[in-house]
Amino acid sequence: MRANVARLKAYKPRVVVVKGKKSKKDTTVIPSQLKAKHILPIKKTKPRSSSRLITEDDKKKHAFLTLRHKRAQLKYGPKRAKKAAEKAASESLTKKE
Repeated sequence: MRANVARLKAYKPRVVVVKGKKSKKDTTVIPSQLKAKHILPIKKTKPRSSSRLITEDDKKKHAFLTLRHKRAQLKYGPKRAKKAAEKAASESLTKKE
């Protein structure tokens, strides 16, 4: 993402906007189109992590289940907390009576 933003910032000063029609009184020179193969080359970066062997700890983690539980916790967590608080409040009222 940052690399793309940097390329766009480098590209913006090079952009030339040309009017559609040229009038007879207009004496401005129209710039020629750049025909270089790579005007703004994309620099390839190295991958952040290298390959490694899968350990027993990695096998025990179950990434999909962990993500699924976290998503469910984010989605239903506030509702469950509210319901638990209401249940605790109702139980405290029944104990006082």
